[in-house]
Amino acid sequence: MVDWFSKNSKKLSLDKDFLTETSYDYLPLPEYPESIFMCKLNQKTYERNHTLSSYPGYNITDISFSIFKVHTEQLEILAEFENLKSVISIDLEGSYSSLRDSDNIKVKVAHQNLSLADYLNEFPLIFYTSNLKMISQEQITQGYKDITPYDKKHIIPIDWESYKTNIRKEFYSKKDKRNTNLLSIHEALELYLKDYSTNYDYIFYDHGTGEMADYITLKKNEKLIEVQLVHVKSASSLTSKNNNAGDIYEVVGQCIKSINWIKNSYVLEKKIKDRNKKNYAEVIKGDLNNLNQYLNDNIPIRGKLVACQPSLTNSKELPQKIGEILSAVETKVKDSLVVNAFEVWGS
Repeated sequence: MVDWFSKNSKKLSLDKDFLTETSYDYLPLPEYPESIFMCKLNQKTYERNHTLSSYPGYNITDISFSIFKVHTEQLEILAEFENLKSVISIDLEGSYSSLRDSDNIKVKVAHQNLSLADYLNEFPLIFYTSNLKMISQEQITQGYKDITPYDKKHIIPIDWESYKTNIRKEFYSKKDKRNTNLLSIHEALELYLKDYSTNYDYIFYDHGTGEMADYITLKKNEKLIEVQLVHVKSASSLTSKNNNAGDIYEVVGQCIKSINWIKNSYVLEKKIKDRNKKNYAEVIKGDLNNLNQYLNDNIPIRGKLVACQPSLTNSKELPQKIGEILSAVETKVKDSLVVNAFEVWGS
């Protein structure tokens, strides 16, 4: 890796059209691929984390962005914040414009209050296809080549039946009328983590718009602090396993997005406390008052990202499409240098 940078860094700085023959090369974007499945904020946005002028105390990272529709010459993005939903379009030249309900959220940049569309024209989103080609404005990378499909043996089974879980119910909202004794996946997963609580020093539950992950755990040893970010999505079927790629797109996309919160201990602590202050991050185990001392012990933090999807199992062959995206995500998160492991929790 060092030799590669030594050979190519000068060329990269002098010639923007220089090709490294790796997945990082940007090429012209002729049309939007149907396989686009996720988007994320760019790095400058995470670093500056501009405030929402219309909602004091909240930031751009508290907004959830997802793919709404994919057309060959246009993307439609859904932005969600609390009970607000906005749809924004982006053309092939990377220009954003409001479609509907986008003017109810303003972002403060310097002395200006920008609409979401205007903000994204200044700080554009990054898009990913199912083989992790990355799209930035009007350019696209080559993506990962010759991906070996994910080995089904690596899927860690959870006995959801023993926790009396409805695997089609991710969580119960306050508005839900419960007419069953079955637990949601979130409720069952909390019991599961508590059953193994000796493995963790801290457990947080952070479900909601702008979440870091549904569950966050911390465990310190002599060499590092492992930060486990568990992302959860419900199954589309109670019985069908390894059959629906749609079941995994959102959850693996959330895994990729969450890498930004474990860049260092300062970012991690700030985000956890901010989420807790906004009544999102609930402390299940550990003392939040001691978190600063816990994280500032001159020990590096490293991540473990978990995609929890009960529709996946290690007892049945994975279709190629599902196997390839799981493998691509595993490669992507390990390339981040701050993540040591990617796990899949299934049934």
